[in-house]
Amino acid sequence: MMNTTLKQKVSEIFEKYQFSQQDAQFISDLLGEIDDRQRIELSAKLDNLLNQKDKTELTGLMQKDKTELIDRINNVKSSLTIQIYIVGLIQFLAIVGSVIGIINFMIK
Repeated sequence: MMNTTLKQKVSEIFEKYQFSQQDAQFISDLLGEIDDRQRIELSAKLDNLLNQKDKTELTGLMQKDKTELIDRINNVKSSLTIQIYIVGLIQFLAIVGSVIGIINFMIK
């Protein structure tokens, strides 16, 4: 509900300008309703915000995912390096075989 000092100020204003008690009560109720709605909206917005526990959990999950990603990159990197060496070795053996074939052809 609306705090008492605000209600008192509203009452003082209405007494000063000589409004009826019904008008003062209506405006007081209206301000109370507005205040209640604002509190509900603020509460809903605060529920959507991350709290410290959520931030800690997200940070932990992100760190775990980062570690897994780095491990996967390293695995792919080492696998790719091995494949490059194998392809290089096969090309080298193909060149050596071709040279031996050419020399063998020239000798005959």
